[in-house]
Amino acid sequence: MLQMRYVLAVAESASFTRAAERCHVAQSALSHQVAHLEKELGAWLFERTSRRVRLTVGSIPTVTAVDLPAVLRDHRLSYPQVRISLRAGSSERLVEQVRAGQLDAAFLGVLPGFRTHGVRDRNSPTGGASKESPYRI
Repeated sequence: MLQMRYVLAVAESASFTRAAERCHVAQSALSHQVAHLEKELGAWLFERTSRRVRLTVGSIPTVTAVDLPAVLRDHRLSYPQVRISLRAGSSERLVEQVRAGQLDAAFLGVLPGFRTHGVRDRNSPTGGASKESPYRI
């Protein structure tokens, strides 16, 4: 909630310095919180130049392109003995959990160019759909 207050202050004042003054915090602390939120969302919220700050116009990538209920239904019909548990988290954390073997798969909403080092993704040569599974992981 605090991060959103900072984002709103920056958007309204078009300045990290004025936003920090308005929120009664150090400019570096406000900038750090906004950067943390941007990293968590996987998208830039502001266009920054040496002279100005402007709210970006665009969208935040999501997993809405995946019909998750249909994927889960189809998987349940094909493999009724398999237990599925759902977790939510940041893309980075979910990738870490897949890499560590704590999760078997993750659906991520990430920007183009996001690398999943150490795990297979749909853009890797060995990733993608197969005859056994039409869903790319």
